[in-house]
Amino acid sequence: MFVGHYSASFAGRATEKRIPLWLLFLAVQWIDVMWSIFVLLGIEKVRIVPGITASNPLDLYYMPYTHSLLGVLCWSLLAYLVCQFVPRFRGTRTGLILAAAVFSHWVLDLIVHRPDLSLYASVGKMGFGLWNHRTAAFELEMGVLLCGATLLYRTAAHKTRLFWFVIFLVALQVFGTFFFPPPDGSPPPAGSSPSPVPAGSGRSFSDFRPNTIRCSTARLSFASASRAAPVSGRPRASSTRVVTTAHSTMRRNAITGGL
Repeated sequence: MFVGHYSASFAGRATEKRIPLWLLFLAVQWIDVMWSIFVLLGIEKVRIVPGITASNPLDLYYMPYTHSLLGVLCWSLLAYLVCQFVPRFRGTRTGLILAAAVFSHWVLDLIVHRPDLSLYASVGKMGFGLWNHRTAAFELEMGVLLCGATLLYRTAAHKTRLFWFVIFLVALQVFGTFFFPPPDGSPPPAGSSPSPVPAGSGRSFSDFRPNTIRCSTARLSFASASRAAPVSGRPRASSTRVVTTAHSTMRRNAITGGL
């Protein structure tokens, strides 16, 4: 779920005007913000598996610090505590609203995710899997977003701005849902360049480095042997064997691709 998370922001703003909307936007997406950082740092793991769901190809197989129930409870508690240290937002009411905004991310994710949300660590993974039904997931996302926007619209000071912002979010979701090619693992169109690393294969670019080294070594051996051969006359037998071996190695690496 993406734009549906902003529904909790709209509801929180309608409940407490002291909390700016930008802070609520950050709160409802905080879990994903930290997930992105942790993935880049190698702390949490994700891989591309085309066809794993009908909506996206992400296999979120290890994210215990951001998307486990225990993890999101800790992040929600942290949001509450931070709120108490800021004089403008200090108070039980504002702290609970911000904490609820953070926690709402996990609740909405539980509906759409496949079983990849754990209780803690990798224990007790759960998820209702609505992402396996693309249209139904889109309808839920739109319904949740519009409910939250309606709550805020009744008391919003800038109704026109809110209206166009919601239209923008809807357009983003429509584009992301219906205009991206379905991740079904089908072969690329004719004429397109295939990916050097097959998605979902569990391999990274580093897996191809040994083959690159072998090819480079073979080229060097081939070039050295060629220079060692006489310009005229019959080449030495040892040079011929080196050239033949290097040429065979290059052909074998080219055919197998290091697999």
